[in-house]
Amino acid sequence: MTFLNAAILFGLGLTALPVILHLLLRNRPKKLPFPALRLLLQTKKSNTRRLKLKHLWLLLLRILLIALMVLALARPTLPAADYSLSTGDLIRLAMIVAVAVIADRVMSRLW
Repeated sequence: MTFLNAAILFGLGLTALPVILHLLLRNRPKKLPFPALRLLLQTKKSNTRRLKLKHLWLLLLRILLIALMVLALARPTLPAADYSLSTGDLIRLAMIVAVAVIADRVMSRLW
């Protein structure tokens, strides 16, 4: 696969931007006035786990979006394909069709 604008692929470095922003803008844990209460600690832990997972998925989606945009701007191209059949390909195709027809006849007689 080749790209019409291969220089744009340097834009894949932009996928580091969401990671950097994620690390810089993280919320610091808030101190609770009553840390000894077990119920509050359990609620805080469960909420923290859920939010971390949610933020991780959001970060991965942002990275994927940037990578897909850069790849789309690079305009990938594929070389033209040659779909003509050679003599060997035609012989193989004829053999496959013959085996399929024979198998069909045998199966129809068994039924």
